Amino acid sequence: MTLSIDGTVVATTEASGKIHNYPFPVNIGRNEQTHGQETKVHICDAQIDKVALFTQALKADELTADKAVLWLDFEEETVGDNYFSYGIGARTYGSIWPDRTPQPEMWQMKKSAQPLSFTLLNAEDGTVEVWNRNHFLNASVYNTRWEIQADGDVVASGTLALDVAPLTKKVVKVPYSKPVLKEGKEYRLLISATLKQDEVWAKAGHEVAWEQLELPWHAAAKAEIAATGKASFTQSADGVKVSGNGFTYTFNAGGQLISIDKAGKELLRSPLKLNVWRAPLANEQDSWNAYRFRNNSWDNNNGLMLANEYYSAGLDKVTYVPLSMEVREADGKVYVSVRNFSRIGNSQVERHDTYVFGAVYKG
Repeated sequence: MTLSIDGTVVATTEASGKIHNYPFPVNIGRNEQTHGQETKVHICDAQIDKVALFTQALKADELTADKAVLWLDFEEETVGDNYFSYGIGARTYGSIWPDRTPQPEMWQMKKSAQPLSFTLLNAEDGTVEVWNRNHFLNASVYNTRWEIQADGDVVASGTLALDVAPLTKKVVKVPYSKPVLKEGKEYRLLISATLKQDEVWAKAGHEVAWEQLELPWHAAAKAEIAATGKASFTQSADGVKVSGNGFTYTFNAGGQLISIDKAGKELLRSPLKLNVWRAPLANEQDSWNAYRFRNNSWDNNNGLMLANEYYSAGLDKVTYVPLSMEVREADGKVYVSVRNFSRIGNSQVERHDTYVFGAVYKG
């Protein structure tokens, strides 16, 4: 190891050992496994402007961005394939990304705490129960609208003049008439409440509550078999290709579906495979109560954190093991039967999948 200051080598020492693949970041001046948020010893408190990782030892004047596998300049934001870098000590709990893009969890937080809730009591006459969950505000402080939608298309709409006291429920009628039903359409009642005026936290028109209520109205569609022609397949050492009118499905030799080509457009980004992993959130990388989770598979090298349970169970390292793939053709259809299992730590999940290509139903 070599320490240089302004290009001048000031200290060197020998270092040896193996680098183990455990879930810890590269650190300078602290030990990630022992120096957590509750550490009481002195650790590095320096400011770092640039960080680079190289796959080989280089001299100070050779440390250039074109030779690095990772080069981060903390004077600016860097967005990689699976990371954000912006040079400050921060963390994300998974609800909002560092670029302030809301994730589905944030929408669920808003939904769970919305001040108004609506329950459909009778679809035929539009009877709805309104629950005002506000502690002090009447439901009249909001503009409330309703829509009848057929597969997302608005077929009727109007307003509701609500007068529901705080922390009470009231039955109201939504003044709609049942539309003429179309074959194959799904109908829903959408109710939305928005701010009437500007607030310090949002502008007028900001949606504070919504409910999408299923309407039990259906006009059965007539199913018919489209004339798609026969499906056929070709098999080689690399796998199987199944083709038909406007589509080609490709399986590799291990039975994984690796490509879906629909009219020249690829629909898969990667092969279909079992995935039980997601990156740990900030709370799961804390040591709080982590000792309660220890079991026989607990690997201390993964650190004292809740996410140790995930790593020790092997959720981040699922191994796909192909067993067999059989292909047959009958009556213009192609049947692909795949058998495989996925190894997750000391456990395994076996799957049997059968794909059928040929007749296509429409309507």
